[in-house]
Amino acid sequence: MKEDVKINEKRNIPWNKGKKCPKTSKTLKEGYKKGRVVWNKGLTKETNKIVAQIALKRVGVKRPDQSERMKGKNNPTKRPEVKEKLKKNHWTKNGKWSKNHWTKNGKWSKEEIFEKMSTWQKNKSYEEKFGKGRAIEMKENLSKTMKGRKGRKHSKESIIKISKATQGNKNPNYGGKCYARKRIKYKNIMFRSSWEVIIAKWLDKNKYVWKYEPKRFYFKDCTYLPDFYVEELDSYIEVKGWWDEISIKKIKLFQKYHPDKKLIIIDKSNINEYK
Repeated sequence: MKEDVKINEKRNIPWNKGKKCPKTSKTLKEGYKKGRVVWNKGLTKETNKIVAQIALKRVGVKRPDQSERMKGKNNPTKRPEVKEKLKKNHWTKNGKWSKNHWTKNGKWSKEEIFEKMSTWQKNKSYEEKFGKGRAIEMKENLSKTMKGRKGRKHSKESIIKISKATQGNKNPNYGGKCYARKRIKYKNIMFRSSWEVIIAKWLDKNKYVWKYEPKRFYFKDCTYLPDFYVEELDSYIEVKGWWDEISIKKIKLFQKYHPDKKLIIIDKSNINEYK
């Protein structure tokens, strides 16, 4: 092995790149792939002269920024032949090719990604997602971070401003899904209350074809999502455990702007009829 190592100053190419190993008459790179030990394995600049010389020559030399080199036309994934290969071929967990992740235009679809992520995370606990050990650590960390925290107290004026700023279309959750803490599973559907499950079972018992939360109706300041739609009756069913001003407002708006649509309301006054 030579003590002096010649390095190309322009490209920092080592002297032994591409040279053949005298014992196997194959390149050093191929020999390393087959399990041969590299000559500088375990050596440091304090223990070896050659490594020390290489370290001195590379002092102050910055590695080229890979992100800058891959921008624009230099990015291989933007070449048409590479795009075609990626469209046709994409690796899955089982090692087979899959086309499910690509859209027609050859780009990633955010909707597909969010759907897969939501189905994976939906109605799962920390233990199911991350395992028991990781779940315990995460819960402990959350409890430590939230311990001793107090919520910010707003004045009456700021509360009024916040409520006005988030009314109707301005609300970030406008038109989105309604989330409830309590969920009951029936026929692979997660219902928001036990009363909704009672109605679903009653409809099945009487052999009605029904859909759960099939359509959302949009108004100026709010949206309304009926619980059921029954095809034979051609009517919507709303199950209400308790009434507030917003729920009363939504039903009045629905009856006002959609008088042709039937709405059956089930609450504590008549829920016992369906049990």
